[in-house]
Amino acid sequence: MFKVLIRWAAVTGAIVAAARLFPGVHVFGWKPAALAALALGALNYAARPFFVSLMVPPMPVAMAAAAVVLNALFFAVVGAVVGGIYVDGLWPCVLVGAEVTLVVCALAAFKGPFARVTAFSPFTGRDLW
Repeated sequence: MFKVLIRWAAVTGAIVAAARLFPGVHVFGWKPAALAALALGALNYAARPFFVSLMVPPMPVAMAAAAVVLNALFFAVVGAVVGGIYVDGLWPCVLVGAEVTLVVCALAAFKGPFARVTAFSPFTGRDLW
């Protein structure tokens, strides 16, 4: 549970930082950012394994690009659903997707609670990496 709370707080901070760094991303407070991080996590939990499993065999560059694109797509969906978050176009979504991907990868690089990040493949029945 503690791992989830830390990741949620980190993604919330990344969304707030993105609103201050990138033009075209507007976040009106911490509450919409926290809801957006929760929705982004739910979308990543539910949909990412399916999309990642389509990219067999996994290539590191393709996986990184797919992570950025999926986070951008998910952030666009979250921006449309969660009130208080507005995105002005495609490129701000891509920038936020890249930033969120980098934050999550940085958390996964630490040994300890974030050491194992996996995606399950329904085609092979095993983890992709």
